[in-house]
Amino acid sequence: YLTANQRAAFEKVAYDKESSAFERNTAKDLYAKYGDNEEAVRKALEGMKGFSEGGNEFDNLVAAIGGQESGGNYNAKNGRTGASGKYQIMPDNWPSWSQEAGLSAGAEMTPENQERVAHFKLKQYYDKYGAAGAAVAWYSGEANAQRWANGEATDVWGNPWDAPQHGNEPSIKQYANDVMS
Repeated sequence: YLTANQRAAFEKVAYDKESSAFERNTAKDLYAKYGDNEEAVRKALEGMKGFSEGGNEFDNLVAAIGGQESGGNYNAKNGRTGASGKYQIMPDNWPSWSQEAGLSAGAEMTPENQERVAHFKLKQYYDKYGAAGAAVAWYSGEANAQRWANGEATDVWGNPWDAPQHGNEPSIKQYANDVMS
């Protein structure tokens, strides 16, 4: 019975609470692992969102994917695939990804929820495959990112992957190159 604005405000409070718990648990885990070794803690934190003041590789990756996918438009919709939002999340992925990111079942694609889901999923890919591999996974699926990570470059970077698959959409190689630049 909540309005869209009330739901968004409620979800933001819930997200902030979860974020605080995550930060506390991360701090406890880092202290348990590294004690007072500040340099080791800093190394462990590299790549985490918001760690460096000027942005970091992960922040830059997220921003680049949002720009590449929709030009930053939270209301963008791909008429061919049905992908939606700033990060062009496929409709089949939204239910499971949003729940993985801690949202309730049936969560709407508000700008806040899109950011939360994209950051969550991209962080998984980034931690597993690095920045370029995360771009490959986001665009063409995790199976291609796994092949890329295993050094099977011809499957991901060569034919047929190097040719545009649909109309004016970039090849996997071109997409990853565009995001990384």
